[in-house]
Amino acid sequence: MPSTTMKVIRGLVGIICGLGLFLCPGTGLHAQSCPRGTVAYQQLIDQVEHASVADRVYRAAAVGASRLVPALRLVSKERTAGNSVAEAAQRTDYFLR
Repeated sequence: MPSTTMKVIRGLVGIICGLGLFLCPGTGLHAQSCPRGTVAYQQLIDQVEHASVADRVYRAAAVGASRLVPALRLVSKERTAGNSVAEAAQRTDYFLR
């Protein structure tokens, strides 16, 4: 008896979740996309040079790519904490070479 009840409950939960995803598709489920149009490279360079968190460095490097390498090299420092801005700049510079 308990196994039949569990099967029914699992089936209902599956149906409810499926209906929820079908009826309420959220844009929050999709990946972030870069804005279309021209890229303001100077603004991205300023963001890298004045970043307070590593995430801003990663985002700017993802948008600006190899054109940000000089700014990344300016900010990067060896042997820093893994979540610091300097380490993020160093890692990103390595992958953009």
